[in-house]
Amino acid sequence: MSLITITQNYGAEGQEVARQVAETLGWKLFDDHRLQELIQQRGIAPEEVKKLDEKAPGYWDLFFKSRPHVFLNVLESVIYEVAQAGDGVIIGHGSQVLLRSFDCAFHVRLLASEKRRIDELSARRGMSREAALRLIRKRDHEQAGFFKFAFQIDMDDPAEVGFLTQMKVNLASTEPVTLVVNAQGQMTGTYSGAMDVASLVQAATKKAGGCCPKTVQNPNASCAPPKK
Repeated sequence: MSLITITQNYGAEGQEVARQVAETLGWKLFDDHRLQELIQQRGIAPEEVKKLDEKAPGYWDLFFKSRPHVFLNVLESVIYEVAQAGDGVIIGHGSQVLLRSFDCAFHVRLLASEKRRIDELSARRGMSREAALRLIRKRDHEQAGFFKFAFQIDMDDPAEVGFLTQMKVNLASTEPVTLVVNAQGQMTGTYSGAMDVASLVQAATKKAGGCCPKTVQNPNASCAPPKK
């Protein structure tokens, strides 16, 4: 059993990335539609799903706002059931947190700048740039609130920017940058631009060599004797 979780900031094209990964690997895709079906199987009426969907896009955001504790219980149940179903790609919904201790799970986070996301939404939905910006900031705020409530995780932690800077990621780049961290927390791959699935899997399963390989927790590790 192997799993890939994909989370994103709104407008970073995570749905399309997940679809392509699932198709390439021949795995099941667990997107909003599939997860809604699983929710209904747990006794949540289809009418309630429809009612929530009509108010705004994003079933899970709305369900969370209206019934937060029920949401969390159902969410955990659904994600764990999906994890036991075999090879699959799961989009968001806290799966990267709920499955963080699963050795068989590879977690991907997609981050795109506001400008890139505004360009994407404006072109795809025919929105004005001002409307796209308002929607992006609203959805980013909702996502941050969910993670704080559900998992006590601060998605806006300034340390994240510092971490990316330490990893020498150009935050102003218009090209995608991929950082790969293996299960031991070691940085095993840095890529700019497009990359293929085989390279991603190879980097994710690789163990860094050397007497003291760098890790996410200690990116500046050195084998040199300590200074006196």
